[in-house]
Amino acid sequence: MLYLHKKNDELGQTIKDYLSEISADHKQVDIDDAEESFIRENDRVVKGEINIYKYLDALKRKLEDERLLSADVCIMNPRDGKMG
Repeated sequence: MLYLHKKNDELGQTIKDYLSEISADHKQVDIDDAEESFIRENDRVVKGEINIYKYLDALKRKLEDERLLSADVCIMNPRDGKMG
C-alpha cells in the first residue's frame, strides 16, 4: 500500500497515526501537488475523509482476522513430526 501524505494536512496526520496504530505495512510518500492526502493500493485510489476512514476500518478488521488465524498455527518438524 502506498500512502501519499500532503504536508500540513490534518487528515494526512490522522492516516499516518492510524496506519502506525494498526501496524499496517505501507510506504509513505510526501506530496505537495494534491488537494489532500490519499491512499493507493495497486490500481485502487482512496480519497476523501469518509472513504479513507471506511477503507482504514476495513483494513484494520482484515489485519485482525489475519493475525488471529496466524496466531493459531502450529509448525510441525518434518524430520520428526513433532509440533513446535
